[in-house]
Amino acid sequence: RRVHLWVDREGPFWDRPAVHSSSEYFDCMGAVVTETALAESAQLKHWNEEAFLVSLPGGRYTAPELEIVWHEGPYGTLTLTVTNAASTDRVQKLANECLLPLN
Repeated sequence: RRVHLWVDREGPFWDRPAVHSSSEYFDCMGAVVTETALAESAQLKHWNEEAFLVSLPGGRYTAPELEIVWHEGPYGTLTLTVTNAASTDRVQKLANECLLPLN
């Protein structure tokens, strides 16, 4: 509940439209994730900006780190690893590292 309130008040954590072309796509664990938070966080990671994901229990993406593959991009195919918080403790730890606290 606290995560939902926090994201609703402070998210999303990027303010740019997607910059990839229609020939590019992203996948994670064999599923296409283009135009999702997974792809956006990978893009931010590639630009050396801080980004992490929060996955809610019961979802598909619950590993502490997710590999997101960027296909057909300007650099060929890249695999980017993004930190993922899928437990309350991990969400709290990452939230404490952010400028905006999880209240």
